[in-house]
Amino acid sequence: MRSRTTMLLAAILGFAIVSSAVAFTRWVSNASQVLVPQSEVKVVLVVLGPEGFQPQELQLPPGQYILIVRNRTELDDVGLRLLSELGINLGEARVRGIQRTWKLRLQLNTGRYLIAGTDRPDWTCRITVGS
Repeated sequence: MRSRTTMLLAAILGFAIVSSAVAFTRWVSNASQVLVPQSEVKVVLVVLGPEGFQPQELQLPPGQYILIVRNRTELDDVGLRLLSELGINLGEARVRGIQRTWKLRLQLNTGRYLIAGTDRPDWTCRITVGS
């Protein structure tokens, strides 16, 4: 009986892993077809804490990125935005409640960018993109 239970649990776990992998592959495939066909995407993580962003400055090469900003401020409602050096708003979000992460997929070309807290002007992360 015990080996039958073990085999059943192993089968269920295997099914869950395969299902998750298939769903993730479809998500990545759909996203790359719509947004960025056939290119390398880099992930950048920035953490917003009570004292501001960490890191406060980033230097990156031009390319495709998934920007992830994690809210660790313990505030229930935080406004965030990404601006180009010309002041063009490239993305904006309110991170509320249990949604503690903002994800943004974008092409960063040579130039300067700023992640800023909309409610706290002292919260900034400067991004310099160059070759």
